[in-house]
Amino acid sequence: MSQPVPARAVLTLMAAVGVIGANGLLLSPIASAIAADLSETADAVLLASASYGLTTALSALLLAPQSDRVGGDRALRLAFTALTGVALRVRRSSDI
Repeated sequence: MSQPVPARAVLTLMAAVGVIGANGLLLSPIASAIAADLSETADAVLLASASYGLTTALSALLLAPQSDRVGGDRALRLAFTALTGVALRVRRSSDI
C-alpha cells in the first residue's frame, strides 16, 4: 500500500515548477536588453530560454526513473559531482 504524499512535498514541487515557469515570463520584457549585452538578437535569447525549459522537462521525464532506481540521495550526489566536474572544466577553459 502506498503512503500519502505529504502536503509540504507537494507545495515544494509546485514552487519549483512555478520558479522555472516564471523564468520564461520574466525574460520576455527584458530579452532585448539581455540580447544587447550579449551582442545577440532577442530571438536567440528567447530560443535559448525555450531550449532550457524543454531540456528541463525532458530531463525530468528521462532521469526520474533512473533516480528511482538508484535512490534520491545517491542521484543527487552523482548529479552534484557531475556538475562540479563540468564547472571545474569550464573554469579551466581558456576560451571563457
